[in-house]
Amino acid sequence: MANITLDRARALGIVVQSAVAMVDARLRVAVAIVITRTFACVNLVVLAMVLLFFIVDHASQNSPVVTGRTVRVLIGASVVQLGVIALAIGRYLFPSPRPWSLRDRIWGR
Repeated sequence: MANITLDRARALGIVVQSAVAMVDARLRVAVAIVITRTFACVNLVVLAMVLLFFIVDHASQNSPVVTGRTVRVLIGASVVQLGVIALAIGRYLFPSPRPWSLRDRIWGR
């Protein structure tokens, strides 16, 4: 991200509001990238743990820990996690002028 001062923006002929908007847009993209990479890393760690448990399960003669139900729960948790992350990114990248509530959406206020 480029650091720009108000004097430098004026010298370049950039309106201060435009300079702030450019820096704000870069910041929003950077935050979205960090959140997306974090999501990917966390899911890779969870998949690695499931694989490890799967290997340990098949090496032992005990009842398995990783079953079809375990995989379904992990897929469901990943879907919920993705939805929350998408909501967070959307709220950050496209802020509304005022916070809305469910009541406002239902009653159209």
